Amino acid sequence: MELTLSNGNPLKFESGLPSDYSGPILRGATSFQAKSNLAELVIQELHGEYYTIRFLIGKFLKKVNAKGWIHSNGLYSYFMLKNGTRKRINTIGNLHIRQDQYACFYTESSDCSAVFEKTNEFRALDVFYSPKLLEELLPFFPELKNVLLSSSGIILPGKPCWSLPCMKEIINQVLNCPYDKATRQFYFDLKVRELLYQLLETTFKKNPSQQYFTPFEIARIHEVRDILESYISKKPPSICKSSA
Repeated sequence: MELTLSNGNPLKFESGLPSDYSGPILRGATSFQAKSNLAELVIQELHGEYYTIRFLIGKFLKKVNAKGWIHSNGLYSYFMLKNGTRKRINTIGNLHIRQDQYACFYTESSDCSAVFEKTNEFRALDVFYSPKLLEELLPFFPELKNVLLSSSGIILPGKPCWSLPCMKEIINQVLNCPYDKATRQFYFDLKVRELLYQLLETTFKKNPSQQYFTPFEIARIHEVRDILESYISKKPPSICKSSA
């Protein structure tokens, strides 16, 4: 990743975490740090089979423009954990991701850039899912087939969304992995798929008008409605009576 500051100078990265680093640790990840009189940035990157997790934490004393390149086609999800950012993906367009929001999109290789305003601190978690991993969920989300066959970028479900509590919980578990080297890879494999499932469930969940009921269920719904209507001016019936 190439980071260009407002003064035109690039940030230079070196391996490892800062000696005074006190933020979350992505266990087993490769770490990089960069520091100047205008910005400080720490990146932790973990590669699994068919996915990559990247955690970023930093602060900027002035506006920062980040330029980079998306090398692999697949599904990308960006979660802004603290403060926000504006991104531009050439195959997608402009994205404004606020704190506690995420952007999820499928794209081929592409130029990309991001703008970070002056801030005390920002935190973000990025997860890349390869097409091979996405294929595992095709039986549950057949709509994914059109996404995988797309020749242009697609935003899921069409714009940045607010992160659900279950997504935040998974991210917190990823950043606070309690397991050692022997078992943590299996743990990350599960959590990455769990997060992916939540992203796809949010994207492809059925509209209430698309839900279908059996004749028996419809009859029971009407029966409960009739019971409730008969008690409009009286004390509501008990749950036992409504479900009898």
